[in-house]
Amino acid sequence: MASEYKEENGKLVPVGGMADIVDGERLKPDCWYIVEGGEWVEVDFSDGIMLRVIYKRGNVKKCHNDNGDVVYIVRSGAICSHGSTIKEARDNLIYKIGDRDTSKYDDYTLDTEVTKAEAIQMYRVITGACEYGVRSFVEANDIPKSATIKQVIELTKGQYGNEQLIKFMKENR
Repeated sequence: MASEYKEENGKLVPVGGMADIVDGERLKPDCWYIVEGGEWVEVDFSDGIMLRVIYKRGNVKKCHNDNGDVVYIVRSGAICSHGSTIKEARDNLIYKIGDRDTSKYDDYTLDTEVTKAEAIQMYRVITGACEYGVRSFVEANDIPKSATIKQVIELTKGQYGNEQLIKFMKENR
């Protein structure tokens, strides 16, 4: 069962809903769905990014975001990565599961101030966050031109990799 909402004057207003049985064809088990336009739409929430699934083949999903842009998700076991192309998603996955040199950040403290570009680079290196996910986060949020590491941790609270960043900072004190 799912409800459908539309935005009116900055508020979500219910406009309907649907209930159905998971039959393995129309609605598949172990998949998430939302209702849009009175129809079931399969969605993917990998790494906290909601995308509408267009198709799946093997370990690759072709999706689109709220703006209608195509986004690919490539998965290896429980780890996945996003990209604007399959190649970008695969490259991001290799980066995410690869060995990244974090030694540049060993001397950073919670009070270390970094530029926006330095914060993005640091976050990706320490957490393995994919380029697409970080870019989407930065575009959707008002990120200051510079910030302390403590502020970066606060800004990214609840986002992919935030716990890894906190752990890194605690271990390097």
